[in-house]
Amino acid sequence: MTEYTYEEHRFRFAAWAASRAVLFVTGLGPKEAECMLKKIGLYDLVKDGAKWLPAPEDFDEKHREWCEKICKNATSCGVKQDISHGIAAKLINVFIKTFMPPDIETCPNNIKAKWYAVHPPIDRKVLKKMKNKIKNKDFWSSLPGTQYPSWQQFNTKDYQGVINLIREDLRTRLKRSPGDSVPLWKNERFWI
Repeated sequence: MTEYTYEEHRFRFAAWAASRAVLFVTGLGPKEAECMLKKIGLYDLVKDGAKWLPAPEDFDEKHREWCEKICKNATSCGVKQDISHGIAAKLINVFIKTFMPPDIETCPNNIKAKWYAVHPPIDRKVLKKMKNKIKNKDFWSSLPGTQYPSWQQFNTKDYQGVINLIREDLRTRLKRSPGDSVPLWKNERFWI
C-alpha cells in the first residue's frame, strides 16, 4: 500500500465536497467524483496550487474543456446517467473552491487574478436570487426551467451565459474596466 499523503488527503476532501454538491441531482459518490476529476487533470491543482490554474483570459475555455471531458467520460468512472454541462461545472467549481486561499486579497496580483477567474458554483438558490436582483427578462427566459433556471440541465451555452452575466454584473457593481480582473467569487453573495 502506498503512503497516504497530504496531497491525497486534500484531493479526497475536495472530491467529496464536490460530489456532495451534486449528490441530490445525480447520486454521484466520492469515488466517481475522484475518478472524473483525476481524468481531467485536477489532481495537479492539489500538487501545484494556483500556478497550475490557467491564465485568467484562458480560464473559460479550459473550464469548458474540463466539462466536456467529464460529460463524455463519466461512464468510464462508473456513472450510470448522463452528466450535463451544468452538473460537470458545479462539480469542478466546488472542487476548485476548496483550494481558494484564505488570504486571496493579499496574494500577488498574478495569483489573485487566477483565483478571481475561477467560476463560482451555480445552483438553484443562487440563480433564484440572481434572477430577482439582476433584471434581464430575455436572458432568464432563454434558460431551461420553468419559474427558475434549472442549472442541472444547462448546456455549454446556458452555463457560459450565466458566467458572462455574473462577470458583467460584478464589473458594473465594482466599477471595473472591461480589461480588469473581476473576483467572480463575489457572486456568492447570492448563496444562502
